Amino acid sequence: MLTHYFVHFFRSIQRQKLFSLINLLGLTAGITSALLIFQYAQHEFSYDTFHHDSSNIYRINQTFIWGENSNHEFASTGPGVAYAVKEELPEVKLISSIHTPGDQLISYTNSNKQVITFDQTHILAADSNFFQLFNFPLVKGNPASALRQANTMVMTEKTAHKYFGDEDPMGKLVRMGTGEQQQTFEVTGIVKDLPSNTYLQFEMLVSMTSYPVIKKLYWSWVWTQLETYVLLDPSASVAQVREKLKAIPPKHAEATLQRVMNMSYADYVKSGKKWELFLQPITGIHLPSKVVYNRLANDGNMVIMYSLVGAAIFIILLSCVNFMNLSTAQFTKRMKEVSVRKILGLSRTSLSIGYFMEAFIFCVIAFGISLALIQALMPAFNLLVGRELHFSLLNNPNLLMALGVLLFARKT
Repeated sequence: MLTHYFVHFFRSIQRQKLFSLINLLGLTAGITSALLIFQYAQHEFSYDTFHHDSSNIYRINQTFIWGENSNHEFASTGPGVAYAVKEELPEVKLISSIHTPGDQLISYTNSNKQVITFDQTHILAADSNFFQLFNFPLVKGNPASALRQANTMVMTEKTAHKYFGDEDPMGKLVRMGTGEQQQTFEVTGIVKDLPSNTYLQFEMLVSMTSYPVIKKLYWSWVWTQLETYVLLDPSASVAQVREKLKAIPPKHAEATLQRVMNMSYADYVKSGKKWELFLQPITGIHLPSKVVYNRLANDGNMVIMYSLVGAAIFIILLSCVNFMNLSTAQFTKRMKEVSVRKILGLSRTSLSIGYFMEAFIFCVIAFGISLALIQALMPAFNLLVGRELHFSLLNNPNLLMALGVLLFARKT
């Protein structure tokens, strides 16, 4: 019986070449467009969801104190914020800060006495507990101690290969900076290359203790050179933590204001300014619900993402309507065929199954062509969206589910 349906399908295509071609092109274009948008949207909404306890990791933001618009949040905080949060919030299990030293000149002298120098970007400094909070697995080195000592650093696999080739990078010494600012760092760990769906992008991670100025300015709330992250206890009430955050600036920022601006916190507020602390989920940093001035990278746009999802749904509906309209238009031409087949003894159920199978085979062929097109278009699509997306059905259950929905939508 199945063979009969296939034979009938291919005979139908031969009789209606133009109709079949238009239908196939419409289905293929709709599926290809929808799956590309789905792949991109899934990537954007997955930022930093891979961390252990990602639902309990938050960044401490503060009011944008360096501008006129104090209604926007600022991701950068002073060292004093971490000390205050640690003292006032028992709900915080772990607190870790990140510093951005900026681009640096890195040099290494290899075994042939050749000096290899790079203008290195994506350098971060982090507390020693960085790898306890974030899930960036080390392929070499101890995550608990890799950043404990001053003048130590961790590299990604790609960066280590850039400097050392096939040599073992562990224990290698590199020079960072120029002139009197130059320091020697020991490689104490190699981290697996970072996924593209993380806000915390780095190629080198140096120990925070390598910068004594941070410890020296432990009291400062205005030296806003850090990003501060906390891990909340799973049983903690986020609403209560947010309430407690409101009381921290009046109590702890006062000393900084007196020391730097010679004014009290009350006078600061009376001048029309605000100074508040906020909790932002790490999974919401890339697509924030409101304006946040980030330190490490630009964020995405939630409105654009919803617009793209809406466009994908519209494309699917449009291709379905197009398929149904073309099929309806052809049905009047096939009345004679239907009448003959009924005279020959085919039941109404058999005819329905036959047309259902015809539509199903159309969809399967369109899916196959779409998958091939996506693989061919992915490099150009990545260039367009500025991402490194990889299309894989077997490793993406959400994508398989989306394919099932698309197939069901077209069959119905």
